[in-house]
Parts: sequence; C-alpha cells; structure tokens
Amino acid sequence: MREPERDPEQLRRALRVYGQEVKERELEHALSRLEAGGTVSPAQQSTLEQMAATIVEEILTPSIAALDDPERDDETVRTVTRLYGLEVDSEGR
Repeated sequence: MREPERDPEQLRRALRVYGQEVKERELEHALSRLEAGGTVSPAQQSTLEQMAATIVEEILTPSIAALDDPERDDETVRTVTRLYGLEVDSEGR
C-alpha cells in the first residue's frame, strides 16, 4: 500500500488555517463596506463575526469529517487537497 501524498492531520490543520484566512478576509471586506455607509455597532460586528465563523465551519465540516474517517483512502486526501487548493508544509500550513 502506497503512502498518502499528504498527512491527514497536517491537511486538517491547513484546512482550518485556510478557513480562518477566508473568514478574516471576507469579514474585513464586509465591515469596511458597511462602515463606508455608516457606523457598525459592536453588536452588529459581533453578529457578523459569529455568522462568518459559522459559515466557514459548516463549509469545512464535511471535508474534515472525511479526513477523520478511519476508512478514508488516498483519493480522499488528494481530493480535499485539490478542492481547497492546499499546499501543506511541515508546520501544517
């Protein structure tokens, strides 16, 4: 049996880093657009942050679950890597 191209644990970490980067980038973009039209209250900002975190979590959960599956195969690992355009270094980033 061949070794997987990517370590699933490193890939899982890279996937979470990717999700965090997307969340922060899009949240910053949304907040700057909203603030251009007026003031965003702390409660509104908190709501947007929670919504962004929930969306990212919902999108990543199926892929993370597939990586956690004890019956996953190399193709699953390759597919997740390709799907999100991830490159995994030795630090899992």
